[in-house]
Amino acid sequence: MAATQLTVAQVTTHAQNFCKSNSNLLSAEELRIAQTVNNEVNGYYQWRWGITAGTNIAIASGTQEYNLAAGDTGRVRSLNEAWLLSGATDQFPLMIADDPPVYTTDTTGQPFAVSLITDARLRLFPTPDATYTLSFRYQNAGTAFTANTETYDAPYRFDGAVKAGVIWQFLEFMDDQRAPLWKATFYEQLERLKRIEMKRLHITKG
Repeated sequence: MAATQLTVAQVTTHAQNFCKSNSNLLSAEELRIAQTVNNEVNGYYQWRWGITAGTNIAIASGTQEYNLAAGDTGRVRSLNEAWLLSGATDQFPLMIADDPPVYTTDTTGQPFAVSLITDARLRLFPTPDATYTLSFRYQNAGTAFTANTETYDAPYRFDGAVKAGVIWQFLEFMDDQRAPLWKATFYEQLERLKRIEMKRLHITKG
């Protein structure tokens, strides 16, 4: 992921100064608030900067489910795209089935769909009839903060939204009447960034 220049500590200081809050009171909530905002930003849309290439999986004939590589386990928020390779030849893209996931079956054939069924396991449909290689990309679940020296996942153009989100969370924690306004500001900024992202994708694909 592309990292912003802002650390958790920097955004906390910004929010504390804005809220004129008791720094000791809010320091105890710093990581929880940062995690909430980071999760909201990451989960709002399938941002291009959050898409990660997964580790290829060797597909065996007659086996429908596969474990993710250790480096991908627990990191997949959702599948972005997936495709099979037969030898070195790309096959057509797989359909991503999220809700509901593809079901188990004894029917065999070249798979045309794939589902993430746990945070560590995939299921193809139908059951593969030959050996393949599965390649995929996924929306990364984002950083799990353990220290305030870590940075938010979003790139620098999201700094305003991140700051607005942390201010909202601080105000909400303090039962401040301004919290709803800053919640609306946070989501309005994310929606504007989403529209920009969608426009860029359209231009790129066009």
